[in-house]
Amino acid sequence: MLPFDWLISERAWEYSDSRSLGSHLFWSPDHRFWLGEVLSGPEVSWRFTAVREPLGPAAWMVRLSAQTPTEVLADLADQLALADRSDEEHPALQQPADRRSLLDILGDAGWHSVYRNGALEMESPDLLARVRVRVDPPGDPLDLDNPHIHVEVGPRGRGGQPPYWQADVSTGTPTVITDELARFLTAPGPVTRDKRWMDERLLAELERLDPPTPERPAPRSAPPAATTTIAQRVAAAGSRTTRQVLSTAPAGGALPAAEAALLPAGRPVR
Repeated sequence: MLPFDWLISERAWEYSDSRSLGSHLFWSPDHRFWLGEVLSGPEVSWRFTAVREPLGPAAWMVRLSAQTPTEVLADLADQLALADRSDEEHPALQQPADRRSLLDILGDAGWHSVYRNGALEMESPDLLARVRVRVDPPGDPLDLDNPHIHVEVGPRGRGGQPPYWQADVSTGTPTVITDELARFLTAPGPVTRDKRWMDERLLAELERLDPPTPERPAPRSAPPAATTTIAQRVAAAGSRTTRQVLSTAPAGGALPAAEAALLPAGRPVR
């Protein structure tokens, strides 16, 4: 299932796919928002694009790697799928004043910041995520190779391996998109990730800190209850013979010898 299928059923978005390229494209009913897969060389990524009028130039773009958790994609798509605004501009098409809100969200979560080479770089307390915001110059709105904001998730120094997932945000991307991305990066809840893309040392450390619950063996079925009463013994004996067995003793307190011989040995007849 694609992460944007709900846009078709719930928000009347349209959809097209290319079987030869294996790509998918979604667009809003007013043709102002486009979500789709982009093939750039050997890499496949998700791209969000917004235009102020149908067939107009892109107002902003966001590119996310193919390994991006589906929760990130769904949260960002939800910001674009807001009900149409007839009395005001759509929040996802408003010009951002600055990135102070994004920086505040990260700073309040304890992220560390440093300014270098015309950009503000912030890193999470666990050193597993980084955000770089270009300040001077902010960047071309159509250039995602030198993005205004770059997000990278995963430990540093993975021996040349790519990060778990990454995102590039162009200049002009609205606050509702960048803030949603910042809130996701600082949220404590777990996300869906492919274990094959995660660092083996980190997985080993997490397993040491939070070991999995050992599997308990399935409970064995209880053995059948032993026949302990006289009536049960008589019934058991009767099931193994064609002779009729009396289940009550005569008034004298003892069974006749013929009947007593049918009872299982090991317990006196009372």
